[in-house]
Amino acid sequence: HNSPHTFLPMNSDVPLSERERQVLSTLNDVFDFVNDLEHHRLQPSTARDRCGSLQQAVSQLLATLRSDSGRSSTGSEGALPETMVSSQLMEVLKDLQGRLHAGQSEAEKQGRLSEATCRGLCFVYERTLLVLKSSPGLDGVGEQLHTLRPTNYYRNVFHVGNALLAVFTYEFVLPYWACVAALGVVLLLYLGMDIARRFWPEAQAVLFDRYFSVITRPRERYIVPAATWYAVAVFLVLVLCDKTIAQVSVLVLGVGDPAATLLGRRYGRTLKIYRQKSVAGFLGFVLVSMAVTLFFLTWRRPLMLAADRIQMCLIASFVGALAELFGDDRLDDNLTIPLASAFVLSWVM
Repeated sequence: HNSPHTFLPMNSDVPLSERERQVLSTLNDVFDFVNDLEHHRLQPSTARDRCGSLQQAVSQLLATLRSDSGRSSTGSEGALPETMVSSQLMEVLKDLQGRLHAGQSEAEKQGRLSEATCRGLCFVYERTLLVLKSSPGLDGVGEQLHTLRPTNYYRNVFHVGNALLAVFTYEFVLPYWACVAALGVVLLLYLGMDIARRFWPEAQAVLFDRYFSVITRPRERYIVPAATWYAVAVFLVLVLCDKTIAQVSVLVLGVGDPAATLLGRRYGRTLKIYRQKSVAGFLGFVLVSMAVTLFFLTWRRPLMLAADRIQMCLIASFVGALAELFGDDRLDDNLTIPLASAFVLSWVM
C-alpha cells in the first residue's frame, strides 16, 4: 500500500479456508479503497466506480455466507462453520454494503463523496475489523487485515513530550498565572487552526497534509484532532485543580495512553477485557503511569508521606486506565483520561 502508516499483516502463515480467503480478499479491497479516500488519492469518477464494484463484492460475500450458514450442518467442503458466521458479522457487512451503495448514488448525483460518507465508510470498516478479531475462528482473518489506525511512533513521542513539557514548565519555569496564559494562547492557536481548516481548503492542505501529517491520523481530517482535546484537557485541569493533582493527571495521560497502545498491540492480541482493549494494554497503562508519577512525586514532593504518594499515583493511574478502557471515538480519551484522574483525585485526596 502507498500509505506511510500501513504495516505488515500478522500471522500471515496461518492456513485459511477458501471462504476465509474470500473474506480476506474482499475486505482487503475495501481497505485499499477507504485508505485511498482518507488520503485523497481518488478522482470522483474512480471513487464512484470502486464504490459500485465493492458493493457488488460485499453483496456476493453476504450471499455466500448466508449459503454457508445453511450448508454448514451438512459439512459441505469450503463452507464456514455456522458458529463463525455471527449475526454481528452479518450486520456489519450489511452496513458496509449499504454505505457503499449510498456512496455510489451520492457520487453519481453530486459528482463526489462527501466527508460524512468517507468518515462513515472508515468507521464501518474498522467496526468490521473489530468484529472479525472477536469472532471465534475468524480472528486469523482479522489479524491479517490492515487497520486505518496503525501504530505511529512519532505520535507517541509527541504525546509524551507534550505532557513532560507542560509538567516541567509548571514546576520549574513559569508561575501559575503565566502557565494559564501560555496554555490559553496555545489552546486558542489550536482552535484557530482547526476552525481555519474547516472553512479554507488551503489551510487544510497546509496544516494537515504538510506540517502535521506525521502525527495525525487520516480520519482527523474530518473531526476535531486529538491534539486539540489534549490542550483542552490540560488547560482545564490546570485551571480547576491543585498543582500536584494537575501535574499527576497530565503525566498519566502523557505516558499511560501510549503505553497502553504499544503494549496492547504487542502483547494483547488474545486476552481482551472490553471490546478490543486488552489486559496487557490496561496493565501497561497502570504500571507505566504509576511508575512515572511516583518517581515525579518522590523527586519533587519529598515531604509527602510515602503512603499518600503511592495512593495518589495508584488512584490516578487506575482511573485513567478505566477512562481509556471504556472510551470510544465519540469522546476523545485525551480529554477523559486527565479529567477523570484529576476529579477523582480531588475528591479522594
